[in-house]
Amino acid sequence: MSDNETKVSILPKVPKSVDNALENLTDLPTKSIGQTIADCWYLVFGGISQKADKKRIRYAIELENFKAELNSSISSVPESMRREPSSQIVLSALDNAKYCVEEKELRDLFTALLTSSIDSTKTVHPSFALIISRMSSADARMLKCFSRQTYFPICDIYRSRRQDDSIDILEENVFIDGPNDLSISEKSLSVSALLSFGLIEIPSNLYESDDSQSSRFRESEPYLSLLTKYPQQELRPSVKPIRLSGMGKLFVSCCITKRVYGTID
Repeated sequence: MSDNETKVSILPKVPKSVDNALENLTDLPTKSIGQTIADCWYLVFGGISQKADKKRIRYAIELENFKAELNSSISSVPESMRREPSSQIVLSALDNAKYCVEEKELRDLFTALLTSSIDSTKTVHPSFALIISRMSSADARMLKCFSRQTYFPICDIYRSRRQDDSIDILEENVFIDGPNDLSISEKSLSVSALLSFGLIEIPSNLYESDDSQSSRFRESEPYLSLLTKYPQQELRPSVKPIRLSGMGKLFVSCCITKRVYGTID
């Protein structure tokens, strides 16, 4: 089976009862911005039609939500700021978005990215669509936190070996801020992912001098758990600042900060 056949085979299909609604997917997202996004939308999603199970129907519903959200966001860009978008960016965004349609946090990033692609005040890099496709919803939520604050503390927990003065890193990228409904392990995993994407960075020339931050990490679950595991060892938290990278700031300006569209979240 060819790659194209594989892609088509995994696209969900829906029963005739929603055919009419799905036909609207090939309409212009907004008539004022030209044909480009509509053409790209058809190339990516145009094959979706007929007979499917509940999961595929749900996908179709979320796809229509995506369509409506994109319409609303694009329509909010002032006429004076609009430009014809790059087909490379639009096709890449829509192609990657089809695997993330049911994840609202990621769908919002794609909506903002596509909107930025027609905004003449924005600089959009072609890699952004692929980065979003590799993110989890938790990653997106964590990145929003970094967009609202310049620095956050991050911690590595070390174990000192007295016999040879060596040091082992027991935990890396421990992060205790961010959404309360995410566990510390989930936050730390997302931070590691965002670091690998190049969206955040730990500056090598900056150090965390606030002792209260070390105290916070000493009271955290990972540190207390390691104390129980290594009761005879000397544990030390190494706290450093972490922030958006240059690429991260550009990504946020295109995919998260939507101030000109009146939808700051």
